[in-house]
Amino acid sequence: MGPNLTNVGNWVNAAWIEEWLKNPQNLESGAIEPHRDFTDEERTALTAYLMTLKQGGLVHAGGGSGRGQ
Repeated sequence: MGPNLTNVGNWVNAAWIEEWLKNPQNLESGAIEPHRDFTDEERTALTAYLMTLKQGGLVHAGGGSGRGQ
């Protein structure tokens, strides 16, 4: 189970997603997300897709988590 990603494009930036897909533990120690061996092309495609998931309304500013835009 993970977070609801229906609006992920409004609350994280592409660089954060790419880094998370490379190694989630580098961004959040103790993250339970396993390390996956995505190719660069897979990471790029997943990031591009996730950035399209946006809904109208306010964009989250980030609040120091490194996830903001």
